[in-house]
Amino acid sequence: MTDPEPQVLKDRKEKYGDYSVVHADYQMMHLWTTEVPGGGALVAEPKRLTDGDKFSVREFSSSPDATRIAFSAQRDADLISPETADLYVVTLSDGLVKKIVSTPGPDTNPQWSPNGKNIAFETAAGAKYYYYTNMKIAVVAAEGGTPQILTETFDEDPGLIG
Repeated sequence: MTDPEPQVLKDRKEKYGDYSVVHADYQMMHLWTTEVPGGGALVAEPKRLTDGDKFSVREFSSSPDATRIAFSAQRDADLISPETADLYVVTLSDGLVKKIVSTPGPDTNPQWSPNGKNIAFETAAGAKYYYYTNMKIAVVAAEGGTPQILTETFDEDPGLIG
């Protein structure tokens, strides 16, 4: 879900019309949750899990026990910023966000192991020119640590299906 449009943008649209400034007007994406009741009851008010302008959320995955969400996020919502994507885990009970992987190049598409102890993800593994080389699949402990590359010698561009 994107952040609500700031008042300054609303005022600018009213005065000058609808336009955006490239590399400046970002609508950051964040994680929200909501309870979905059964039996036709009203849906509860959404609860925001992440906020601020430090990162924009990309892919995410819920833990098997539904107590945490792993997600990738980049510094801003700009299409030229995917190399800044790192992995985070947010705990649903207290909203604590922890960065668990930060390597040069993008770290994306987190997927939980069935037991919830590890997270597999796609990574450039620090490759300087990652955009024309194969990505790799790695795994890291859900609490963070040193990622282990699983497809170092794989001669294709692997991907995770979530």
